[in-house]
Amino acid sequence: MLHKTKKSRSTIPGYTLIPDGDHYKIRKIGNSGERVKSDPAYHLTRLNNEAFKKAAGLGKLIRASLLFGTKIKSKPATLTAALLKVLATSNTALHARTFGTANFESMNNFNLNDEANWKDCMNLNPEIIYVPYYRRVTVFLPGFIPSEISKVPEGVTHVRITTNVIFVNSAGCTMESHNEQTTILPLKGMAVRPSTLIAKCESLEKDVWLVAMSVTWYQPQKNATQLTVSKTHGPLILVKMGSV
Repeated sequence: MLHKTKKSRSTIPGYTLIPDGDHYKIRKIGNSGERVKSDPAYHLTRLNNEAFKKAAGLGKLIRASLLFGTKIKSKPATLTAALLKVLATSNTALHARTFGTANFESMNNFNLNDEANWKDCMNLNPEIIYVPYYRRVTVFLPGFIPSEISKVPEGVTHVRITTNVIFVNSAGCTMESHNEQTTILPLKGMAVRPSTLIAKCESLEKDVWLVAMSVTWYQPQKNATQLTVSKTHGPLILVKMGSV
């Protein structure tokens, strides 16, 4: 519908006029932000928006802590959707749902790098124990021989495995990180001893803990004895998550 002037705007409540050459198109005005924030009819919408904000915030913290310094192409929407499902398991009313009361079982072995699957590359299953009383996470990494468990990209001769334990305050968007790396291991002729990483949460404000593991591939530089990080990114997974 077209009108030549804006004069009709005051006589058509609920509509606005958009310039289109020498005319104006009439468009119905949608819901304003203020109405969504205050109208009782949008109460459920506001609660869902809050849940999305919580999931997106925690996902952002996870990506910031684990993907920093890498070129892994993350998919924020996939992680947010998975965390929304976790938040829905909180045994409280919708407006009071928090990650501190949620069930994180669905996040076990969540893959953060779609280009490299942990199970395809590594046959390594750490044992993870969380003790609520001490707010402590213990990760037992079994002994292994890299050449027997690694399905490596072409040209890769060495590997490094990193274990991260992170405590997160999902509401305040703060985190506390502990990590341990193996040395750069040759894929041939070496056995790695079992190791243990013990991480204790020092802050009472944290409500979520997670254990993540990543693999970095190394290959020799051309005409040199030095190693360089492979352009092929190794797997990165959230091994386990839980409430503090």
